Amino acid sequence: MTKRRSKRKHQLWRPLVASVVSLPMILGVAACKGGNAAQRLANSTAPTLESVPEGKCKPGSGASKPLVVEWPMAERAALEGKAKQSLVAVRYRNCEMEVINTCSVAGDYAFTSVTPKSENIRITNADELYAKIPVGAVKLEGKLARDGQLNVDMVLVGRYEADRYRFSEVDLNGRCEGATHVVTGMSVGAFEFYSGAGADIGISGGAKGTGIEAGAGSKAHRELLNRDGDPKACGSPSQEVEIGVEEGEAAKAAPPPGCGALIRVEVVPIDFPQPTTTSSSGTVTNLTETNAIAGENMTTGELDRRIKTMAFVALSSYAIATAGVLTFVFGLRINSGYSSEATDIGMAGSDERLKYISRYKTSLGMVYGGIGGAVIGIAAGLGSTIHINKLRNERSTRLAGFGISPLPGGGVFAGAAIRF
Repeated sequence: MTKRRSKRKHQLWRPLVASVVSLPMILGVAACKGGNAAQRLANSTAPTLESVPEGKCKPGSGASKPLVVEWPMAERAALEGKAKQSLVAVRYRNCEMEVINTCSVAGDYAFTSVTPKSENIRITNADELYAKIPVGAVKLEGKLARDGQLNVDMVLVGRYEADRYRFSEVDLNGRCEGATHVVTGMSVGAFEFYSGAGADIGISGGAKGTGIEAGAGSKAHRELLNRDGDPKACGSPSQEVEIGVEEGEAAKAAPPPGCGALIRVEVVPIDFPQPTTTSSSGTVTNLTETNAIAGENMTTGELDRRIKTMAFVALSSYAIATAGVLTFVFGLRINSGYSSEATDIGMAGSDERLKYISRYKTSLGMVYGGIGGAVIGIAAGLGSTIHINKLRNERSTRLAGFGISPLPGGGVFAGAAIRF
């Protein structure tokens, strides 16, 4: 009897030793160079853009045709000046746009005049702000919250249009690092951008017939945020510009003098070659802006949310694995005290013997249940960690402008990307 009991205990200890030894090794693989798994998952090293509210800077009609009334004069002058030389390349990402002055794109803009058109755009909440003025919206959100309303009073007299609309990396000339889009359209005229109530307020001194008349509206409190162009000049006819025109060439159309302020720009993305990674089997996987992981099609905001969700799943799985190991140990201790007594104590069918048999079975259930919980928890946790590394690698690649760089320590490969 003693020999059989010793053999049973020895058999039960084998899975415990295997579980205890394998758990630290697996957790170490998933979280080397970063502490434990919880620390590694909670402290992501992927690039972050904390200034931009998650999910608000999304592709859409407003994002590709943003109002630029918030732009400071230096930026506006840079775009206007560059547009006279060539098509303009910009860095446009996460609600910020920057003119790349050192980059040129072959092509030209042609101006088309329209009948002067007046418009007031009123913004009363953050969703409208990010939809209508995505460029600089992060800085304007506080002003909107304090004053309750942002207004743009504007007169449009025409637009510049590019002579083409598709661009690739080979079309860029000069130092173009970071360029993401090319400006293909610019609406011009005059505007006032201000905060506060403005339902009955117009641009003072407006041109007759434009709908923005001098002295129109009340004197409600408002704060002028930006202004460009002269509304008085917007009622004048468009001009023909001859400066810089070669002999024999026709003069170029232009907006009326003093009414050529940039109000809205239109951009198209530059087509860059899709980065690829090759798996050990030779399969090539394309990495695009919205699809860099097989089967995934997510924006950056959705990636962030998925990473947080998978981190929670991984932490929960490792907690289950730990609880499984503890249950195994506790069940084994109970089993060691009741395994032999279950068949030796009391008469057959007695309450005492039935009690010991019940405890013996309970201990076996704890032992095998603990093993099962540990195995399932480890497998789920490791799978979640691998998936998180895929998502983080995709997010880092996307925010870096598709410039794939090795992960810390060189652990980059298609499929599972584990960092060491």
